[in-house]
Amino acid sequence: MRKKSVLVLLLGVILIFCIFNFNKVLELSSMIWNALKPVFVAILFVLAFNTPVSLLEKLIKPLLKHCKLRRIISVFLVLGILSGLIILFILIVAPDIEKSINSLGEKINAFATENYNLNDSNMPFIKSLLDKVTSLSGNVLNSIASLSTRLLDMLTVAVSAIVKTVAGIGLGILALIHKEALSKQAYHIIKHFKGRTVAIKSLAIISAAGSKFSRFLTGQSVESVIFGLLCYLSFIIFKIPHPGLLSFILAVGNIFPIIGAYVAGISGFLFVLAEKPNCALVFLLIVIIVQQIEQLTTYPLVVGKYMDLSGFWTFFSVTIGGGLLGLVGLLLSVPTASFLKQLFSAIKNSRANNVRLNMRA
Repeated sequence: MRKKSVLVLLLGVILIFCIFNFNKVLELSSMIWNALKPVFVAILFVLAFNTPVSLLEKLIKPLLKHCKLRRIISVFLVLGILSGLIILFILIVAPDIEKSINSLGEKINAFATENYNLNDSNMPFIKSLLDKVTSLSGNVLNSIASLSTRLLDMLTVAVSAIVKTVAGIGLGILALIHKEALSKQAYHIIKHFKGRTVAIKSLAIISAAGSKFSRFLTGQSVESVIFGLLCYLSFIIFKIPHPGLLSFILAVGNIFPIIGAYVAGISGFLFVLAEKPNCALVFLLIVIIVQQIEQLTTYPLVVGKYMDLSGFWTFFSVTIGGGLLGLVGLLLSVPTASFLKQLFSAIKNSRANNVRLNMRA
């Protein structure tokens, strides 16, 4: 009781301190978050690449017996395959995307030229506008200095983000290569403070969570690529304008469960409606049909069997996760809900087994 009272008192003091020093706590939290960003990137990297690295490791195991060397080769082979796929995407789809953007730019310029020709009726307006612009030139020149400062700040932030991302990826590569050693170290640390039983249970929970997140991220990425390719082929067959750009938007949107697919589909529909109205309905039908085929065939095999969530809990988790953490919440909400369901089910079964053992005793 005395320990609990001291703990409650300590938590109360910390809470009161945080309330009266809220701004300082926010600053400290921001500093800690900025310092831990590479670690967060490393965790995402490990979760995304753990499954393909493990699969590749099993494939080359008969050819290479040295465990550490096999792990290193598997990690860099996966990175090489991913780089190759990105280059292939750039060579095949990127020219179509560039062509689509150039076409849109030409149409916008044509629209502007058609509607805002410098004729006699609007020349007075243009002259007045130019006079105003000239009179404001002094203010514009004065604002260039502040704009340069802002651009320099933006460049600094961008460079910092790139450095932290590269550092996180490097940390993630090292974590993947040495994951067994890290697991043993975590086990010994937890065992030292909480005992062997708690250490075993903690590592089992971490392992289950890592497996759930890793399989989801890998499966969702593969599924998005399949969905994008099917849409791309369908758009080419039915002569939908800008197939590369539209399929890329749909593939990226499909990474984020439920909401991402709807946002990408609506955006693509409006895009086609503005470009070629008679193809908008065909585009919508293609997306709906491909989604249904995907949901009935590849999705249950690639993603669905690992999640085991009903439609209600999937939508609920996506809504809460997106509201709290934005895009990251949208992406990680489904595996989080699935893991919590698995964890609560395991706790429930463990308690039921303990009750049965006690009744038999």
